[in-house]
Amino acid sequence: MRRRSAICLALACMAATAACSGGEEKTKSSGPEVVAKDLSFRPAKVSVKLGGEVSWVFEDKGTSHNVTADDGSFRSDNLPTGGTFAHRFPKPGTFSYTCTIHPDKMKGTVNVRA
Repeated sequence: MRRRSAICLALACMAATAACSGGEEKTKSSGPEVVAKDLSFRPAKVSVKLGGEVSWVFEDKGTSHNVTADDGSFRSDNLPTGGTFAHRFPKPGTFSYTCTIHPDKMKGTVNVRA
């Protein structure tokens, strides 16, 4: 019975962790990483090859953020410190994004090259 309880507890912890991370991809991407900290995205501009992935890591203690494409092509949940979000870019172009919670301060751009 203890083993079954331990397994149930482990599964519940994994589910809670997945729910809090809020990204399309739960693992770190192989592409560029953008950090949301001090009410800014760093770096604010990144480039990735077509089909590449960008990940965002949220490190602003006590403040939630999100990543929302201006064209609506991707959007994260509002995520607290420690949250992550990743998006793979299937078409070339320049994709501007913002944190809709802090739109005047937090803006960025992803350049996707063919």
